[in-house]
Amino acid sequence: MPWSYEARLRAIGRLTDAAHLSSVCISEFEEGFLILGMGMTEQVGGVEPSERSVEYSFAEVDALCAEIEGE
Repeated sequence: MPWSYEARLRAIGRLTDAAHLSSVCISEFEEGFLILGMGMTEQVGGVEPSERSVEYSFAEVDALCAEIEGE
């Protein structure tokens, strides 16, 4: 089943929350989605904000869409 853009963005939002990213930029490319954002990296003596990027394939996002729909 082809998922709507809204359903895919909802799933990407869950993935972004699970990765603890903020200030995100989402880009769609040929194989899926690229999320750029700020995360926290553990350093000696505490945590520090750092830039992170995460890629999700269309298959990964669509699988999460199906899971969300089944809830």
